[in-house]
Formats: sequence, C-alpha cells, structure tokens
Amino acid sequence: SGKKRNDLVQLMMDAYVYENDLQSTNYDKLTASGDADADDSEESSNKTSNGTSSSSTSIKRSLTENEIIAQCIVFFVGGFETTAATIAHCLFELAHNPKIQELLYYELASVLAKFKSEESKTSLEYYETIMTDLPYLEAVIKETLRKYPSVTQLTRLVSTDGYKLNGILLFKGQEIDIPISAVHHCQDYYPHPDQFSPDRFM
Repeated sequence: SGKKRNDLVQLMMDAYVYENDLQSTNYDKLTASGDADADDSEESSNKTSNGTSSSSTSIKRSLTENEIIAQCIVFFVGGFETTAATIAHCLFELAHNPKIQELLYYELASVLAKFKSEESKTSLEYYETIMTDLPYLEAVIKETLRKYPSVTQLTRLVSTDGYKLNGILLFKGQEIDIPISAVHHCQDYYPHPDQFSPDRFM
C-alpha cells in the first residue's frame, strides 16, 4: 500500500548494510541504516555504513522475507512464551498452596474494591494500583520466577581487563556463564528452595 508503520517489522524492512561492510571480519562496528529514502547515486553507494568512502561500488544488503519472519518469531516467543509460562506456573503453585492463594485473594479484593465504588477512577490509576499497591502479588510473581526462571542461564563477555569477581581475576574476552536456576535453588541464598514461599520477598 506504500504506507509505513512505526513498528518492528517496518524497521527490519527498511534496515540495510553495504556488502563491503559484511566482508569485514570486525563486526563490532557494523551498523545498519534505516534510511529507505537515501540517495542511491554512485557517490552515496560508495560510502560504507560508518560514513567512510569505499573504493568500489557497494550494494545495499537488506534482510530477506524469511529473515524478517524468523526475527519476528524469536521476538514473539521471547515475549509471549516467557509470560505464559510464568502465569501457568504461578497458577499451578496457587492451586497447590490454598493458604497463599487465600492471602493473595484478600489483598486483591481489599485493594481493588475501591474501583467498584468509584467510577471516576481511570485505567491509569488502576494500572498504577496493580503495579505499586499489591506487595503480596509482587512477591508471588517473584517467587514464581525464582522457582521457575524463564531463562535458566546467562552468558556474558568480560569487556575489560583486571576485573575481579569474588576474588577471581577475569580477562577481557572471557565468557562467563551465570547459572540462574542453580542460584535460585541454592540453599545458601534461599532456605528450603523447593518450597513455594512468597514471604521470602516480603
């Protein structure tokens, strides 16, 4: 239709890099431009993404339709599956722990009751109440994420030399694995780690 949307798909459709830049082995400084209306003259096509001139004409390389679809699937799964799994695990634990479920119910009922009697309340006020005035709900969610973390392990790259972590010297370029699930189930940090106990976050 020729219309442009301000969303992820449009950004990926407009993004491009120059072929010359892709041939470089140093990807740290590789940048993509989203200027779809850029001048396609020989002068502009002889410029790399960092603004320097290239000796030969460089062709713009854009994402293929399959690459855009793949990125959208990753984006969707990353946002949807983690939320759905957290809610499912939360409901599972509440079903197995009726006392916790009852405490949460009374907190929700007492705090949200004012919205039934006051029609003037806006959706923003309702949202702020949910986010700030329900500490036990927050504790239940945190305990759910502790027991069932969405990501079980993180990998990070050390960016500077001479950094120490718990007395251990780390070197630039070294990969560090952070075992989230192991930490969350460690007796030293969380007594009775297999027990669902939101009170530990209160």
